[in-house]
Amino acid sequence: MQLMYFTEQPMSAYPADEGLRFGATALMFSNKYFDPAAGSRLYNEYLEHYIYAEEMGIEGFMLNEHHNAPFCMQAKCNIFASILAAVTKEAKIILLGNPLPLADNPVRLAEELSMIDMISKGRLVSGFVRGGGQEQLAAGVNPAFNRGTARLSLYRAQHSDRSDEADLGDLRQRRGRGRIYRGA
Repeated sequence: MQLMYFTEQPMSAYPADEGLRFGATALMFSNKYFDPAAGSRLYNEYLEHYIYAEEMGIEGFMLNEHHNAPFCMQAKCNIFASILAAVTKEAKIILLGNPLPLADNPVRLAEELSMIDMISKGRLVSGFVRGGGQEQLAAGVNPAFNRGTARLSLYRAQHSDRSDEADLGDLRQRRGRGRIYRGA
């Protein structure tokens, strides 16, 4: 059994009475209540928590992302993953994960994940999710195409380093890029 650490990294510095008055804090809750100084303080506190957790023997960190919601300040889990790759030494960095329907370019996403994996010396465990309707609505993506977009993006990411031409059913895509190198 492995011991892992997870936090949603909530933005806990907004006025709770405003959230109660509005009736919800996801998607439509105004960001006018976001205090950048408090947000900076919280991001750095969360980073200290991860470092301390590894010092105490935690074997991995699980990161996720949500959008337009104060219950999770991680708008892109790859950003915190890259920071943790640089400042920690042994703990696995587990992403659950990158919502594929929001990935404008799945090949670029694969490249970003490869960079994180190399910086971490092979500690990255990357998961992909379709994401919920809230995630698509926050990003202006039509949720009706969620499943198909996720499948196509996953296929492109999986095959991004296998050839210059990937067969995508009716679509054919030619890449003019080099290989994606994976970490150890």
